Amino acid sequence: MSVRRIVVPVLVVLLVGLFALASVQFGLWLGRCEAVAADKPDAAKNKQELADLQKQAEPFLKLFAKVAETVKPSVVSIYTKQKVEKKQPLRRFRDRVPHGLPFDMHPFFDFGFDWPWMPKEGLGSGVVVAENGFILTNTHVVEGFKDDEITVADQGDKKFEVKVIGRDPKSDLALIQAKDLNLAPVAFGNSDTLQVGEWVIAIGSPFGYTHSVSAGIISAKGRRGVTPKSVPFAIEDFLQTDAAINPGNSGGPLINLRGEVIGVNTAIASRTGGYEGIGFAIPSNLAKKVMDSLKSKGKVVRGYLGIEIADISDSLAERMGEKDEKAILEKLGLKEAEGVFVWGVGDGAPAAEAGIEAGDVILEVDGKKMKKAEEVAATVREIEVGKKVNVVIWHEKAKKTLTVKIGEQPEELASTKRYGEKEGGAEVDFLGLSVQTLTPELARELGYENQKGVLVAEVQKGSGADRAGIKEGDLITKVGMRDIANVAEFTQAVKAAAEKKGRVTLYVKSEKRGRFVTIE
Repeated sequence: MSVRRIVVPVLVVLLVGLFALASVQFGLWLGRCEAVAADKPDAAKNKQELADLQKQAEPFLKLFAKVAETVKPSVVSIYTKQKVEKKQPLRRFRDRVPHGLPFDMHPFFDFGFDWPWMPKEGLGSGVVVAENGFILTNTHVVEGFKDDEITVADQGDKKFEVKVIGRDPKSDLALIQAKDLNLAPVAFGNSDTLQVGEWVIAIGSPFGYTHSVSAGIISAKGRRGVTPKSVPFAIEDFLQTDAAINPGNSGGPLINLRGEVIGVNTAIASRTGGYEGIGFAIPSNLAKKVMDSLKSKGKVVRGYLGIEIADISDSLAERMGEKDEKAILEKLGLKEAEGVFVWGVGDGAPAAEAGIEAGDVILEVDGKKMKKAEEVAATVREIEVGKKVNVVIWHEKAKKTLTVKIGEQPEELASTKRYGEKEGGAEVDFLGLSVQTLTPELARELGYENQKGVLVAEVQKGSGADRAGIKEGDLITKVGMRDIANVAEFTQAVKAAAEKKGRVTLYVKSEKRGRFVTIE
């Protein structure tokens, strides 16, 4: 057999095989191309779908614009600037000014306190809430300024003089009036029905950019811990929003999509001083009550018991030198964490007159069960001043009902000190005081009959005891929740508490009141 007869068939077979393989690969490639072509976006189709969606969303998009257009004319910018009279600097310091240096530009050479070149000034916002130019804003926007140092400007930047009708630092709300300002008032919405996630719009003058509009949602309700502790009786029930709020927005409205005021923008949480996504507004229902009271009376009258209170919790246990909440309940004789612990009672306060003492637990106020300290505060401040109400307390491991005549909450405390705040910097050994066992003779002399404890004989000036307000003649009856009857028990209990927690809580009685104090 010749070589040719063998090679030719083999080549034919190879060529057929290669053609078949190429055909298969071409088919696969073609399939992939068709798949890619099938997956390729249809620009025309997508454009049409987008147009359809825009048509459906157009009313919603226009809603934001219409709300802003409707409300913006009723929002004003508030400008404040103190009028400071120029002081005449002392001649001997003027003579020492270097040649050619303008004296009045250098406070270093003037020992006066009213610097004419540094008047206090500020910028805020407000919203017209009633006819005849009544404007709601924040107290901190107008606080410290006289009527003639405050002006408001409308959307056209026309300026108007104002009169302060009333301020309420506890809610940080103020009512002012610009009689010549003829703008339509904005209606109030119901902040109680507001839901987390609901859209809102903030309007104001951030950084001086007047009538700026930002949008966001309600992030949370009932936020506390926003107001500085130095503000006595501060009311905290803030709305939290991520609508952009910056300095200058204070006092401006937070609006729902019905064009109603549902909050008054008041504060921000920020590490930089600017917007970081967390702003706070006073709920409209609270703002409406305050506004009505300021308009009719020039002030807000609230009920008052005169007590310092705390939730029964692990935090309270730590302050009292106990292990946890369960240990506190065992000491009090309670089965569960019901009621609110009385940390202190003010001198001559309505609670003191009724017989409420520090260490008691408030279970009910005027027929309403109390579980949280804020519930007690909110309930009491809404009760009419002068009304007598029943207060159910847990006193010495038993229920007791007392009748309390509600007083009027004072404008401010005699001291802004709050019982139980941490007082750092003192030696713990003897707390900066010396004590002696209360004898029957001393008890009769000082009005402590039938009581046990140690009498404060001396308080070292500047010590922890001094800063806590402990005075000579006070009676200490407890260290934490532990009763003490003499100096030995007192010393032992103090050392044990100090070694365990680094702080000591004492129950201190004076002639008129008893309260707990904590010393670091």
